[in-house]
Formats: sequence, structure tokens, C-alpha cells
Amino acid sequence: MARGEREKAQREGREPARVELARAVREAAVGSGGPAEFVELLTRAGYLVEVRRAPSGGLLGYKVARAGDVTATGEPVFYSGSKLAPDLSLPRLLRAWEVAGRARDVADPWSAAPRRVDAARRAVRAARRGQGVEDPDGLIHAAHSVTTAMRGTSGEWTAAVDHYDRAARLPRGTALREGARAAGLRRVARQLMRQRRILGIPDEAGAAGVALALALSSLLREIAAWQRDRGRAHQADAALSAADALTPLSGGQGTLVIDGLLLPVSAAPGQRPRTQPSREHGVPARATTGARIERLGGR
Repeated sequence: MARGEREKAQREGREPARVELARAVREAAVGSGGPAEFVELLTRAGYLVEVRRAPSGGLLGYKVARAGDVTATGEPVFYSGSKLAPDLSLPRLLRAWEVAGRARDVADPWSAAPRRVDAARRAVRAARRGQGVEDPDGLIHAAHSVTTAMRGTSGEWTAAVDHYDRAARLPRGTALREGARAAGLRRVARQLMRQRRILGIPDEAGAAGVALALALSSLLREIAAWQRDRGRAHQADAALSAADALTPLSGGQGTLVIDGLLLPVSAAPGQRPRTQPSREHGVPARATTGARIERLGGR
């Protein structure tokens, strides 16, 4: 972040625009199924969105601005998705929407989410043992969608998301290959976001929310171990911090029911939990000739 951006935020007594916009764009991306809904959600939230289209109507790029954030000449200060974060570039968003579109909807995302997250944990563990068939980096990135979907539901969840933002930053040039489990994570995250927009967090999701925190904490610790194996110390530490942030939701210990098995979970700070099954219970793209620009939103 440029020094000028930080100083401007301090003068105005508000969060830097780039930080706020990255969060808003990521939440809109997780909660939408494609470009049209994505733009609609950002516009509805009061942000300015400028999209560039080819003569055929295809989307070439997008950029966003915070309402009221203007230059000395009164022009909105726009940021392209790629300037906010590498995973918010248009090609990466299109890929994520495509992946999520392959997975089936579930009737109750609150109960399905812990099972999807635990399946991802087992896939990362298998990969660490050299037995995996799904790319852990794809799962790491898809898990970001689940944490994003829960941001703001409690202080613990918000802290976990802020830490995991750093853990999910993969080395430049990493080619993501997202399989069925990653698609499942993205799909259930989208459904959680949509239900929250309509219903908030329903009372009956309380127990499911605890189960999700337990499952995600376990996944994040497995991800931290994977990152450590790959020499990504900073990402590993951030993943552990995110897992630790969720620990108070279960009092440090808990049980997680996955596919009829009761899994006791011990989550000491900085360590991967010991989980044993019990048998007792079951700036957009460069200008293109003929491209047009649309500006939407703002209030």
C-alpha cells in the first residue's frame, strides 16, 4: 500500500480504501455466481463499479471505487481487481465461478459445510503423505471462500479471516488446480453468503456453526503443516493464527460429528489437533479496439 493511501486514511479517520475494497470485492465474489451478480452486489453495497466490455458484450475487466473517495479533480479513485489482490483479478474470479458451478447445491449449507471442510482436511493430509489426488493449493484458496463467508459473524471469525487472508497468499505464478473438494468448498461458501443476506444466521445454525469452526480449525492446521512442508513459513504461521482465533468458539476442545463418527478434537494453540474417531457414535485489461466502459453504482 502506498504511503499516500495510508496518510489519506489517517487524515480521514477511516480504513484505507484498498483494504475496504478488497474485502468488499472478495465477499461479493464469494456470494455471487458470475459477473452480473457480482456487479449487482457491489453496486447494492454502495460502491462504484466500472466494467469494460468488448463489442460482443463480453467482460474484459472491472475496477471499483469507494463512494466519496475522489482525486483532487473530483474523479473517483478506482482500483482494478488485480491491484487489490492477485486472486481478485477478473481471470481468477471467472475461474472460481466456473469451479463452483460444477458442484451441486445442498439443502442445508450450515450442516453441509463442516462435512465439506473435513473432506478438504483429509485431502490435504493425504497429499502431505504423497497419497493425494487433489492439489492442496487449490484447497487452500477455496478455503478462503469459506472463511470469507463467515466474516463478521463474531469477533473470532473476523480475526480468523484476517489472519487467513495472509495464509492464502500463494507464491506468484502458482497454478491452481481445483478439484471436486475445492468446488464443494466454494459452492457451500456461496450458499452460506446467500442465506446470510436473506436470513442472517438462523438460530438452528448455532450448533452447525460450532461444528464448522471445529472443522475449519482442523483444516487450517493441516494447511499450516502443508505450507511448512513447502517452506512457506509466513503462510504457515498465518494459518495457525487463524486456527487459534477459532479455538474460543469450542473452548479449546470439542467434538465434531462427521459422517456419523464422533471426532474428539484437541486444539492447543500453535499445534495441530489430535483427532481420533470414536466408535461410540456413529486496472482492467489493456484497452482493446472497440471496448466500451460502463460505470455503475455509488451513492
